[in-house]
Amino acid sequence: MEKLKQLKLLKTKRIMKTIIYICLLICSFSCNKEKSIDEISISGVVLNSNQIPIDSVKVILEETCFMCTGSLPIDTKYTDKSGGFKFELTPKKDNSYHIDFEKRGYTIKTYHPVDLKKDNQIFNVIMDTITTK
Repeated sequence: MEKLKQLKLLKTKRIMKTIIYICLLICSFSCNKEKSIDEISISGVVLNSNQIPIDSVKVILEETCFMCTGSLPIDTKYTDKSGGFKFELTPKKDNSYHIDFEKRGYTIKTYHPVDLKKDNQIFNVIMDTITTK
């Protein structure tokens, strides 16, 4: 009887070891192994609907985190005469980022979300003029 108990215990231990090994193996394959980005460069040009650059557009880089209620502005720039802007960002873990574009007479635009897996992002933003009736 004692030998039977020992055999069952040994079999149970082997099964548990196998299950743990399989779980560790699955976990190692499912973990995100993508390259970590230390700094991100975000740049672009703001244009009107006629593809003409807009200067002095307020460009606000905002951060959203798990514990934040809403988003927090972390950097503000203005476009140059050619409509260009550029941010250098070191992203924080578990936070997301977006960019708002504002100028009087134009609709507000948002670039969302910033891709935290690309170290260099370049894009154009088209802002429409506000028409009053």
